[in-house]
Amino acid sequence: MSADTKVTVIPELRSDDNGDRFLADCLQAKRRLVVAGCAPNTQYKLFRDAFAAQGMDVRADMVPLDIRNMSTEEAVGKLATALHATGLV
Repeated sequence: MSADTKVTVIPELRSDDNGDRFLADCLQAKRRLVVAGCAPNTQYKLFRDAFAAQGMDVRADMVPLDIRNMSTEEAVGKLATALHATGLV
């Protein structure tokens, strides 16, 4: 990874107000965000307002990854593949 690449892991991003504030802080940078979690359609619904509040388009600026029922190794592999495919690393 390059020195300017930021990777953050936070469990249960949507679970409470702290998740909302964390997401708002991340989006202030106006960079694409990779979110690994539940089904992509659910992620779009969960996060669209936060992206819109920052003037961003959730469908263009978020890369949703479905990592349900994966081992840690599988999830990390999927994340690495997505980061490389999108040019974020």
